[in-house]
Amino acid sequence: MMDMSNSLWTVVNWLLSYKPILLMVLIILLLLSNWLVKQEVWPNKVKHETEVDKMHACFAVQDKLMERLMFNEMKLKVLENQMFIVWNKMNRRKRSCRYKIPSTAKYHCRRNGVSSASGFSSNSHGPC
Repeated sequence: MMDMSNSLWTVVNWLLSYKPILLMVLIILLLLSNWLVKQEVWPNKVKHETEVDKMHACFAVQDKLMERLMFNEMKLKVLENQMFIVWNKMNRRKRSCRYKIPSTAKYHCRRNGVSSASGFSSNSHGPC
């Protein structure tokens, strides 16, 4: 084990004594690592671009769906408002019919205390 550590130190000392060789080895390793990184990036870059294109297409579809949903919601609001307008008109007509002055025949029957159900007997002269 001691021989191995001594031999390692001798290699390191030899490399340090020859600095230009060490510098060249490091530059070659740097260039090699850059080349390897570039070779890995090209397939990933193409894959990444297709994924980005797919995401943009999905966003476009989501935007169209959101636009349609908003448009349908606006149409529903308009229909709801129209329904309330018709409902209010119908309620006004019912209220105006309720508060009319009763007809004289009905008023006459109520004043005499005769109910409308008993008004259909053979002795009655009118609808009451």
